[in-house]
Amino acid sequence: MIRGILDGAATLLGYGASSETAPLDFSSTEIVVLPANAGPDEPVTPLRTVSKPTFRVGEAGSKGLGLFAARALGQGELIIDERPLLISVRGVPVAVPIWYSQEQTTKYQLKEFEKYLEVVLKEMRPADRDAFMSLANSHTTDGSGPIAGRIRTNSIGLDGLCPEMSGPMAQYSSVPHFISRMNNRPVFLSTNFHDASISYTIYAARDIAEGEELTLTYSDVWDTAANRQQTFKPYGFVCTCDACLDPINSDTRRAKIRSFIPTVQLWAVNRSLPDDWLINKCLEQMALLEQE
Repeated sequence: MIRGILDGAATLLGYGASSETAPLDFSSTEIVVLPANAGPDEPVTPLRTVSKPTFRVGEAGSKGLGLFAARALGQGELIIDERPLLISVRGVPVAVPIWYSQEQTTKYQLKEFEKYLEVVLKEMRPADRDAFMSLANSHTTDGSGPIAGRIRTNSIGLDGLCPEMSGPMAQYSSVPHFISRMNNRPVFLSTNFHDASISYTIYAARDIAEGEELTLTYSDVWDTAANRQQTFKPYGFVCTCDACLDPINSDTRRAKIRSFIPTVQLWAVNRSLPDDWLINKCLEQMALLEQE
C-alpha cells in the first residue's frame, strides 16, 4: 500500500494490487487529504510566502494562459512555494483481454485509469477541483479521459516518494496549480520538490524584468532540437525559441557543453598545458552557456 502526505487542497492516491493482471480494487485505494486526515506523526509544514506578489496569470498569445513577473525579480529570489492540487500514480494495473491490439489495450487502460481518478477527484475540495479542471487538456483524442488528460498535460514527474517500491507503483505525477500554467521556453527558473512540506519551490535562475513571462522547459535540455520537438508534439505546439530555430549551431553548442569535463587533476599532471588552460576552458564554457 502506498502512503502519502499532502496539503488540504491536494489528494494522493495509491493502489494495493499485487500483480499487473489483478483486477482494480477500489477498496485497496488509499486517498489522503491533509490536514483533515493527518495522523499524529504526519508533519504539515507551513509554506513560505513573499512580501509582495511575484507573479500574475495572464494571456500568453497562442499559448493560452501563462505566468508573468508581477515585479522585477532578482536572481535566486523565491517566486512560488505551492503544494500540488493532486498527486497520482501514473497508471493502474488492469486485466486486459489477450486478443486486444496495442491501441485497444492503451485505450482500455486509460478508461480504467479515469475511473480510478474519478474517485480521487470527488475527495478534493470544490475550489481545488475547479482549479484542476480549469487547466488545459491536450490529450483529447488519444483515449485519455478529462482527468487523466489534464494530468498528462500539466503534471510534473515525481519519483522517490516510496524508495522501497519499484515499477509503476513508485512513479507519480503531480499537478501544481500555478506552476502548471508555465509555458515552455528556455529555463529562467529553478524548481525543486521538498518532501517535508510536500511543495514545489520556484526560484529565479537569473534577473527577471517586470512583465516577463515565467517559463520552464518541458524537455531534456540536452536533447537535440529534433528530439525536443517530438517531446512537444503531445502538447500540441511547435517550439520557436532561438535554439529550436537554429538547430545546427545550437545542437553543436549543447554537445560541447555536455561533454565538457574540466578537472584540476587533468591540468596539473599535464605539463604541456599552459598555466591558464583551465581558466580559458571554463571561460569558453561560460560563453557557450550564455549563447544557449
